Amino acid sequence: MSVEKAIAEDGTTVEFRLTDEHASGAKKDVYWHPQNQYVVAIYKESRNEKQEKWLKDLIAKREKLYGGNSGEYWKDHVLDCWPEKSFQWNGKHGFVMPPCQSRYRFKEKPVGMDKDEKSVFAFQNLMINCLGMEEGRMVATGVFDKLPAAETGDLKGYVQACSEIARGVRWLNNSGLAHSDLSCNNVLVDPLTGRACIIDLDGLVVPKTHEAEVSGTHGYVAPEIYHKTEPSKPCIETDLHSLAVLIYILLFHRHPLLSKRLYVQQAKDGEIDYKKNIEMLCGQKALFVEHPTDKSHPCHERQYEKQHWIDPQQTPYTIHGPHLRELFEKAFIDGLHKQKRRPTAGMWESALLQTRDLLVPCGNDTCPKRWYVVYDTKHLKCPYCGTPYSGVLPVLDFFRKDGTLTGHRLNVHHNLCLRLWHAREDRRDSEQLPEDEREGSVGCFSLLNNQRWYLTNVALNNMKNLTTGEYVPIDQSVELRDGLELLFSTSDTAQKARVRFVNR
Repeated sequence: MSVEKAIAEDGTTVEFRLTDEHASGAKKDVYWHPQNQYVVAIYKESRNEKQEKWLKDLIAKREKLYGGNSGEYWKDHVLDCWPEKSFQWNGKHGFVMPPCQSRYRFKEKPVGMDKDEKSVFAFQNLMINCLGMEEGRMVATGVFDKLPAAETGDLKGYVQACSEIARGVRWLNNSGLAHSDLSCNNVLVDPLTGRACIIDLDGLVVPKTHEAEVSGTHGYVAPEIYHKTEPSKPCIETDLHSLAVLIYILLFHRHPLLSKRLYVQQAKDGEIDYKKNIEMLCGQKALFVEHPTDKSHPCHERQYEKQHWIDPQQTPYTIHGPHLRELFEKAFIDGLHKQKRRPTAGMWESALLQTRDLLVPCGNDTCPKRWYVVYDTKHLKCPYCGTPYSGVLPVLDFFRKDGTLTGHRLNVHHNLCLRLWHAREDRRDSEQLPEDEREGSVGCFSLLNNQRWYLTNVALNNMKNLTTGEYVPIDQSVELRDGLELLFSTSDTAQKARVRFVNR
């Protein structure tokens, strides 16, 4: 190992450890600073003037990202690995970027993993290996065999992580940028905290101005990219397909398009071109494996032979409530072969955040997902382990001050926090919120003696019990009763909530 130095475009010195044990991709080799302060990526092939200019333009866009009102958020969330500066070394071009946060590293070495745990980032890097193209099909069963039990996470963490991914893609797309290679290879996820990070940002494209250097990752690229005569180039619309596939895989641990259907003939030597079959299943012949009327592309049983709860017969795409169900249908039925009908990243973000409020904890400590969505209040049972919901479930339906429904619902559980966006319609959970408002609570729900539910006012100056006409001072509690109505503020954007008890 040796420590190499180079001078960056801004005149600063770049240092990195040159070693044989480094990360390497199709386009770049990646090395660490001697004290792990940053990461250095060096392109394997020479870069032309246009490519170098685009890298410098991307670095300039970093100021727009981090210098705005939401800059502090992006420095720590989703887009925190943006290229910082470029340099040349031994005739090769490279750039410096912040290191991925330690949360995306395994704390324990996964079973059968050859690499040192420090070089293996994130649950999804393991998942993509276990979702490897075995006989042309995605096989997810190995994930939960290999991953340490303490690091598998739960459904709540996956929903939150997906919302962060959608938020990052929304910012990119709204800025006229497409990632061009959204996949499990380029998105790091910590399912324990619900955090996510999009990497490989030097490959961002501006459609019709700076085109992609890669077409994407098999299994994630849009069907039109596989077109034989007029293949589409990566763009914002193809990003939206990749985003939908990524969210589906994260939430269900199976692939939405790769079925057991074979479209290629067996060769004379007995071999089948499974790569070609993947291109057919994800391209020209793409069909949702859970299509409600066309059952010709069933999900392959190898995807769930060890984890029965991955079986779409047990956990169909509809189990996560109406907000996500509608978008999965738009993505994989209406918009699968029609770009303009695909849901935007902003739509995914909103649906995931609304779905987060529908989660309830499973009463079974050994449940593989530990949380599940409740929307159909007539059937309160965990779809993953079959455990019925125990006790009364308080549900808050939100209204505007004029009495119209917002369409937002909150399922209450013990120690659940009431957030500012529940109290005011103009304060949505986004990067625009100051950290104290985004992370802080304005109320807290609690269950006492396993019988009575209460909401404690933590930070709302004018919270009012509309049923009695009395205000609820800070640090005081109100007992939740069926039919109780609450007003959380006197502002014009304040929301009201009506309580109803289900499963009585």
